[in-house]
Amino acid sequence: MQRLVRLTLLTTALASPLLAQSLGEVAARTNKDRKGAPAKVYTNDDLDGARSAAESQGTVSTPAASAPSGAAPTPAPTMDPAQRWRRDGKQRRDAVTRSEAKVAAIQAKVDALLLDRDPVNVMDPNRLQTLEAVKARALQDLETAKAELSQARQALEDLEEDARKSGIPPGWLREP
Repeated sequence: MQRLVRLTLLTTALASPLLAQSLGEVAARTNKDRKGAPAKVYTNDDLDGARSAAESQGTVSTPAASAPSGAAPTPAPTMDPAQRWRRDGKQRRDAVTRSEAKVAAIQAKVDALLLDRDPVNVMDPNRLQTLEAVKARALQDLETAKAELSQARQALEDLEEDARKSGIPPGWLREP
């Protein structure tokens, strides 16, 4: 038994210096590997080349940013009126949808607070006061979200009214 222990200790003692690496050796090898591949340095010339490539593909949306510094900015391409009305209608409908989702989420939070089915910190003497403060804040957030929802709905109704007064076909404002 002692022979086995001695043999194990001897084998471990001889093998560990061969397998272990010092932190300095690892750092030196890593630095040597890094020096082999230089880092890419970007200059203004690289950015100008990328911008001109994007312009040729038509992906740049701001004509003033792509114009040379001495030249006058080119006018923005005009959008088809039907596309503009559809875009505006979609933006307003999306705002209403986001506001409705926000109201629903806050309403669920308020309902959970009002039911208080899973009380936390039951032994806290100020638990009820803290809970009332959280409820008041949640109710205030709910009122703010409802006001935002009514504003979003009003904005959509105003757009529809403007379209009607301008003689825009109703189909231009509908979802595709």
